Amino acid sequence: MTPPPRGNPQAAAGSGRRLRRSGQGTLVLLAVIAVALLTIIGLHQRFFASHLTSAAGRVTAGSTAVMLADSGIQEAIWQIETGVNDPENPLFELLRREVLAPDPGAMDLTEMIRLQELKELLKKEDHKAYDLEAFKAEILYQRQFEDLPYERFGQFRFKARVVGSTAFGPDVVREVEVAKAFKVALVVVPRPFDQAALLVGDASTLTDWPAVNRKRQQYLARTEHVARALRQSLEKA
Repeated sequence: MTPPPRGNPQAAAGSGRRLRRSGQGTLVLLAVIAVALLTIIGLHQRFFASHLTSAAGRVTAGSTAVMLADSGIQEAIWQIETGVNDPENPLFELLRREVLAPDPGAMDLTEMIRLQELKELLKKEDHKAYDLEAFKAEILYQRQFEDLPYERFGQFRFKARVVGSTAFGPDVVREVEVAKAFKVALVVVPRPFDQAALLVGDASTLTDWPAVNRKRQQYLARTEHVARALRQSLEKA
């Protein structure tokens, strides 16, 4: 019998070396892929964190801009509410003029408003990056009550736009608009009761007419005394 052929020892050794080299190459490739994945994950987290910081910064800046714009509007409302009842203020006469149809009664009040408090607020260290870009105060319309031109209702409108520069991208711009209704009324005895010096609503309840007449004479005398004092004051002035 012929014995089976024996393998070549050199060929077997070469085959083993090739297998080891192939395994080492696979490990290197896996290591490169792992490093690449970790790098991508790290960059993504850094970008995501940066994006969140930027978004949070812009939200905060936007809220501050809204607060400043609303502050200017509230200051304007306060100036109008106090000015319309001050005879030395131009608004006093302006809002007491008769408005007759077809005049809508629209007026621009922007030049009459001085936002001094807002200007001081913008000078503070926390708000130096913000600026009041635009402001407007106006009366949209006025309508009279029935046939009384000196008594009417209407609506104010206020607009304020504030711009703020940030380190997180483009400037932040916020605009606030507020509408406020108003009424102009004559605060005296309502009509038709203001047409009579003495009004007796129900005479059946009176039992002493002479006493009523005496009271009437006293009221007339006091009225004449007040009128005389006023005339003397005007003459001295």
